[in-house]
Amino acid sequence: LCDAQGRLHEARAELQSERSRAAQLQEAVAVCAGHSEDVARLRAMLVDSQTMLAHVREAVGAERSEASRLAGLVGQEEDRARLLLHMLGRFKERFGPQPSEGRAASLGDGLSLRGGPGAPH
Repeated sequence: LCDAQGRLHEARAELQSERSRAAQLQEAVAVCAGHSEDVARLRAMLVDSQTMLAHVREAVGAERSEASRLAGLVGQEEDRARLLLHMLGRFKERFGPQPSEGRAASLGDGLSLRGGPGAPH
């Protein structure tokens, strides 16, 4: 009987030890479950961030493309303006009033401007 009571006491002590160990494991599992939820939320945030970054990259690419296109147009307009100024300067040199002549005399009868008789060649 004493031997059986001793074994029963040992079994109860071991059972209590296992219960304590099981409780610790349950707490650890609960903590890990909480961490798993946190990790899942963080993964979702990461996916959202990657999607937003892709959209930002596309927008930046489009802006760069547009800026490049506009820079080309500005360059064309600058070239046109330089050409027009050059042509205006040549026109003034050719048809502008001479210091000894009046303005009306430089225009002539209008035929010289159209390439008619009396036009400079």
